[in-house]
Amino acid sequence: MNYSAIILELKPVIDKALQQLGEEKVDMNITAVKKITNSIISDYFRGTDNAYVNNSLMDINSKFSGRGRAWAKFAVDAESKTWQLIECSLLNAHLEGHDKYFTKNLLDLFQEQGFGWMRFGNTSKKGVLFHLRYKGSKLEESVKVYISKELVLKSIVNLNGVPHKLNLESGIFTKEEAKEIIDIPVDKKELDGMGIFSLSDMLGEDDYVPEVFA
Repeated sequence: MNYSAIILELKPVIDKALQQLGEEKVDMNITAVKKITNSIISDYFRGTDNAYVNNSLMDINSKFSGRGRAWAKFAVDAESKTWQLIECSLLNAHLEGHDKYFTKNLLDLFQEQGFGWMRFGNTSKKGVLFHLRYKGSKLEESVKVYISKELVLKSIVNLNGVPHKLNLESGIFTKEEAKEIIDIPVDKKELDGMGIFSLSDMLGEDDYVPEVFA
């Protein structure tokens, strides 16, 4: 295969296209450009139309591609279909085996902030996959939620950072377990027999002087 001939033909075309996009200040990154280029080349050799590039899924992939851009942000709004879907997913997550303590806490945190966050997964025929990491953004335990591309383009934006670095959460949530306090009644005579005196006993004796002051 003559690689030199391929490079000589393609490089000037690609360089010119990228330069023109830059001059037009088109928002792009290396990950998105690679995906688009690979898709165009694959479709050429398969003899198919470039349907993947010509739809909104490419825009969504581009929005969440690149370093620090994998996290999405959405509003907590009772009228929003996106929020209704996310709220329902978290409320019912325990039915799929997820820990209700954490999923409920994440829901409460979103409501306190007035907005929520989730990590982008991928795009498919089922919709756009996002991960609600209910044990913190550093851990992978998550509730999966599929959202239509129309809703994603309409109501979801990039968080522009990672939740724990933006001080939205600690990164890893821990479960606080209440400790049981056992109150066992003790007979006063038994305490006296062991030489143990209560504070009330001491204060009740007018001539009592603690050894530390004697």
